[in-house]
Amino acid sequence: MKIDYAIVSSNSNSTYLDFWPIVSKLWKEKIGIEPILIYIDENQDVKLSEEYGKVFRWKYIKNIPISIQVLWIRCWFPTMFPNKVSIISDIDMLPLSKHYFVDQIKNVSKNKYIHINPCMETYGRIPSCYHIALGRNFKKVLNLPERWEDALTMLHKDFKNPQKELTQTYWFLDEDYPSSVIPKYKESNPLDVLYIPRTGGQNGRRIDRSGWKFDLEKVKSDYYYDSHSARPYEKYKKDIDSICKAALNEKTIENSITCEKWNKNGKGCALIKKKAIPNPETMRDSYPVITGMGFRKNSDFIYDEFQKKDFSNSIKEDGKIIFIKTDHIPSFFDRVLPKINHKVNIITHNSAHKISNGHKKYLDNDKIINWYAQNAGKCGSCRSCWNPKIKNISYGKH
Repeated sequence: MKIDYAIVSSNSNSTYLDFWPIVSKLWKEKIGIEPILIYIDENQDVKLSEEYGKVFRWKYIKNIPISIQVLWIRCWFPTMFPNKVSIISDIDMLPLSKHYFVDQIKNVSKNKYIHINPCMETYGRIPSCYHIALGRNFKKVLNLPERWEDALTMLHKDFKNPQKELTQTYWFLDEDYPSSVIPKYKESNPLDVLYIPRTGGQNGRRIDRSGWKFDLEKVKSDYYYDSHSARPYEKYKKDIDSICKAALNEKTIENSITCEKWNKNGKGCALIKKKAIPNPETMRDSYPVITGMGFRKNSDFIYDEFQKKDFSNSIKEDGKIIFIKTDHIPSFFDRVLPKINHKVNIITHNSAHKISNGHKKYLDNDKIINWYAQNAGKCGSCRSCWNPKIKNISYGKH
């Protein structure tokens, strides 16, 4: 199964809507899935970016709480694309792992209805994140009607032609209904519904706002599956932007130019940024000055943000030199080195990150002959004595 669309939704509330530029970028550029925002609100004058995904503006149905309209439409909307596979997500849920959203379901039949976090035992219901299915299977499994208005009124008797504005929130209705019908459908059609439990349980490998802690090195290595982000975005902008950049391995020169207003008050505006991306192939050898780009140019193989291909099959003998940007050490040791059948020398450079005792598990690998490192960790007065394989790279002119 291959997902075509990632469905998120919001009204004009900047607490949620401000996440659209960043979550759409991650779905599109990190995961490779086209994001769709369904925008429901009486105010349709809000400017919404379509740089990374599509925006559908939906009519607000009077007197029914807008919160339940925004949440429930995610389940009905995929029925508009019966032959496309959609995944339902929250707008403040940042996708961080291609393995989680792409690789683990690529061999599953597209005719199945999948949920990849069915934590009913701990959560008490099937979470809205993440239902995955063809549009026609959303309709069949959830027994959804043709018209959106009918899909909304089927949720609760109060929603049938309310004559005045309903003040109750009706929270969790969008999860309670699927939680009641999917198990029944699965019982009658056990081969049509697939639950894929999440490693670590309900919040396994998640950066969660309830305990807002994260490791950017783990973000870069795709350890985390997603981030249920702290809100509002403007308050946690520095953290959230750093997570996004780490996930995308962005190393660019960025200049803030202007911002577009999401609403008349200008709340939640997102900065538009220019990027200047260097081309390493046009850079000259820096000899006799010692620089990372000089080492890079004279290595046999390269693993950094510019070249991140699996070259393991090209190494035919011991002693080859591999240049690795320090940021990509976990990824290299997890994805490339296990497939190399010879002993190699590595150079890590072009980053402020230090090599320290935290890298001991990598140094102990028998395939590593020597490790030449920028910012090798200190051990007393000697910067490299803590492991005989590690050789500190000095700076300057020789």
